[in-house]
Amino acid sequence: MIKMYDFDRNGTMSFEEFVALNKFLIKVQHAFSDLERGRGFLVLDDVFEALVKIGFTLDSPAFYSACASFDQSKSGKFRLDVFISLCIFLQSASFQL
Repeated sequence: MIKMYDFDRNGTMSFEEFVALNKFLIKVQHAFSDLERGRGFLVLDDVFEALVKIGFTLDSPAFYSACASFDQSKSGKFRLDVFISLCIFLQSASFQL
């Protein structure tokens, strides 16, 4: 996560870089909280909606492929930590494009 927000690539986080990382994590947590409906997890439809809220746009094959990679138990349920990992992966991939 730190490398992803180390915009000047100097190996440390400035205050501005930390603020950007914090805003991203808050956005991810809010998207999760808005859709988890007291269950403590998101199902695939919720994950897709949450990703759209965050600003990610994935076609169906990319979405299902990414979800399959992060749903280690193959339960179709994404707890907050797994959802954050998925979002970090997508965010880091978008920085690389």
